[in-house]
Amino acid sequence: QGDDASWMPGRWAAVGGLIDPVTNLPYQPPLVGANGYQGTSPAMAGSWARTNWALYADMEWDLTDEYLVQTAVRFEDFSSFGSTLNGKLASRYILAEYLTLRGALSTGFRAPTPGQSNLTNVATVFVPGTTEQQITGTVRPTDPIALMHGGRPLVAEKSVNVSLGFTMRAAESLRLTADVYRIAVNGRIVMATDIPVQNNPTYRIIRFYTNGLDTVTTGFDVVLLHDLDWADTANDANLSLAYNYNDTNVVSQSSLAINGRRKANIENNLPKHHLAATLTQDLGDWSFMLRANLWGPHQDEDPDYRVGPEVLLDAQLTYRIDWRFRVMLGANNILNTFPDPVPTRADNGLPWPRRSPVGYHGGMVYLRAVARF
Repeated sequence: QGDDASWMPGRWAAVGGLIDPVTNLPYQPPLVGANGYQGTSPAMAGSWARTNWALYADMEWDLTDEYLVQTAVRFEDFSSFGSTLNGKLASRYILAEYLTLRGALSTGFRAPTPGQSNLTNVATVFVPGTTEQQITGTVRPTDPIALMHGGRPLVAEKSVNVSLGFTMRAAESLRLTADVYRIAVNGRIVMATDIPVQNNPTYRIIRFYTNGLDTVTTGFDVVLLHDLDWADTANDANLSLAYNYNDTNVVSQSSLAINGRRKANIENNLPKHHLAATLTQDLGDWSFMLRANLWGPHQDEDPDYRVGPEVLLDAQLTYRIDWRFRVMLGANNILNTFPDPVPTRADNGLPWPRRSPVGYHGGMVYLRAVARF
């Protein structure tokens, strides 16, 4: 519970009953509680907990010298929403000495957090395009006012995952892996669209979490590993190149989640392309790592702005004192790269796209020590 003054009506709360002598209209009463974000009232405060237990088993066996099969099953029970059963079937086949095929079929889940199931708070926000303020409440899905507008208890997201790929040793020092995948998520937990409410002293608009979307993500990964022998010593250096393509589409949605802008955000807010190149060099007690990440373009939440591609450079120097102790000096984002600014966000004091993987913290230098026991 917050301080009383942060959520209770103030001394001017009754001003709405007075008439402005100039306009002959009632005064506009001030909003209740602290401005911007009200404190937590007794009705909103609380403590919530859940328990869960699980059973898990897996088995793998070689049917032949070339053919491996793996199975797994998991049962988990949650006190908040019930139980879930998931399984996996995977296989690997050595087609030749230099080529191996692999594939997997599995189901998965993600449980709603206690916060998503029980959160209640109130914020004062501006009506888009105006200077008028309104009270917006995020309520728990089982709140009576949420139930009146389609809310229901949250359940776990469920997924079906399929992947196929291969690994290949093209040469003694050259390895290649490639995989394609498809991930279908049902009942994805999202915040419902804003719902206006009438004649409510606490909220003008409410929203709550709901299992509102079904999405399908498809993509592929390609990884190339090359052992370099620059100094005529075995494996003194290694170069890796990794490329990922990732595409997410909303295939269905509930009436609570219908919002063209939100659909566009889920599908386009993150880059579809990512290329990473890493070079490691072993120099005896010393080693060096240099990594470059290229993130492709993507769309900001404001559909009028597209965030361009960016490159991040990281480096790390490691000194191995002995087999137990290592010291590392490194830097992330050496070039202090920032994503393209979005002018419409400047009024919030943070002109950067919120979901860019580049982030908006700039470069960082670190010193790290590692001990093995």
